[in-house]
Amino acid sequence: TTDIVREGDSVSSSVLDGTDCVMLSGETAAGSFPVAAVRIMQSICEESENNIDSMRIYKEVIRTTMNTQEWGTMSAIEAVASSAAVITTTVGAKCIVVLAAHGSTARAIAKYRPNVPVVVGVVPRMCRECIGYKDRHSCAHQVARQLLLTRGLIPYIVDNDAAVVRCAEGAKDEAVKGFLDDTVRFAREQGLISSGEPLVMMNRVGGEGVIVHVVACP
Repeated sequence: TTDIVREGDSVSSSVLDGTDCVMLSGETAAGSFPVAAVRIMQSICEESENNIDSMRIYKEVIRTTMNTQEWGTMSAIEAVASSAAVITTTVGAKCIVVLAAHGSTARAIAKYRPNVPVVVGVVPRMCRECIGYKDRHSCAHQVARQLLLTRGLIPYIVDNDAAVVRCAEGAKDEAVKGFLDDTVRFAREQGLISSGEPLVMMNRVGGEGVIVHVVACP
């Protein structure tokens, strides 16, 4: 019984400390009831998630990040990503929507542990050059799978024929809007947000530029 309590406590502590994922190991994974063990671990994670102090973790990550940056400054992506995490609480947003080529921007947001899910619209390779992404080689499905390992990220491979056509025509702004709209639609279908509720959208604009929108879900 003591060992079971100790393992449960370890899982809970890991979640509260902001870990990305947990897994069964050792005797627990090799035991006679693996499915039951996973279900219990899931229930522990869900209960612990309800008690996370997101602001405490945010402040700790900010402090650590600033201490490791040269001259005590952040990159534009890092600064805006950290701000997006705070904005969700300030405006009561239900989720964050971000586009991705390889997921670095999405992971930067997740690093600051926002208390809402981050829905990541992974852009297909053929459309990345049009909207200003440098990474044109990573497979969208591979990127989506890898994003699942980061806490809070919900990947979705965008599928908007109209936006793809706009890319082919060189209409960058229309293509970005189409991909964002498609990702928001996915979030709505998954029950993460409802029409009229506030959401935060973040995407790159040209080179290293990045912008954040706070809008009502259509």
